[in-house]
Amino acid sequence: MEDNHVNFAIRSEEVQDVLSKPPKWITRWGMTMIFFLICILLSVSFVIKYPDVLSGNVTVSTVSPPVKLVSLSNGYLKKFSLKTGDYVNKGDLIAEINTTTSQETINKLSKALASFRLNDCESFLLKYENIGALGELQSGFNSLTSSIKAYNNVSNNLDFDLIDKKIDKQIQLNKQLVVVANDQLKLMENELRNAQERVSIDSSLYKKGLISNDALLKSREAFTTVKQKENALKKSFFNSHITINSFEIKKSESHKNEQTRILQLETEIMSKLKSLKIRVDEWKKRFSFIAPISGEIS
Repeated sequence: MEDNHVNFAIRSEEVQDVLSKPPKWITRWGMTMIFFLICILLSVSFVIKYPDVLSGNVTVSTVSPPVKLVSLSNGYLKKFSLKTGDYVNKGDLIAEINTTTSQETINKLSKALASFRLNDCESFLLKYENIGALGELQSGFNSLTSSIKAYNNVSNNLDFDLIDKKIDKQIQLNKQLVVVANDQLKLMENELRNAQERVSIDSSLYKKGLISNDALLKSREAFTTVKQKENALKKSFFNSHITINSFEIKKSESHKNEQTRILQLETEIMSKLKSLKIRVDEWKKRFSFIAPISGEIS
């Protein structure tokens, strides 16, 4: 009974009338509040604008940025066959300023300097001595080739061999003199011994009155003469030994000077080679335009 009474109460006309009519103040004030909120938003939107356009600096870059080639020397362009849009590879010649030499000759010189070896000087001279006109680089190249020629001569012992042969010849001659003097000294020793015995015998005979004083003096003079000859031979013998030692020292010093000269020339050549390489690189920077990277001409 209680459940039926509740259902009857919910379905009654009074209840349905209350449920079907919302409160008037909600409708009136709610709509007003929404209207005011919309007006506020519209007002704010006129004051605070959303920045749909942004201003600023933009830098456009590529994987390989553009490279500018600037001339380091004044002059007329000798070679420039490329045009805008042409593709070049790294290391390609783009343009060349007119000089007293050419890019081909400079490239040949650069290749020659890179391939130079001290143990192959003669081949270098045969290939590159008449390389062609090098303009302002000619003096440096001539100086280098001059040092290479001197080094080549020293290395082949063209001058020192002649000196060694002359010294060896003098040493052999003096050795022969030593042998001869030694043989003569042996003979002189016998002759001196005989002369001394002759003086001793004559002295004994003179005391006995068997020979005159003149005869004794002659035997003594003969001994003195033989003694002087022996001394002269000994002097010649020792002088020959001294001369041999002197020539041997001279030969040793000659070899030492040869090695010193070779080292000096090696240092001189490498210094001139390095200097000329630097000057060649400077020439390329001043008078030629080489592509530093691969890309299109713009």
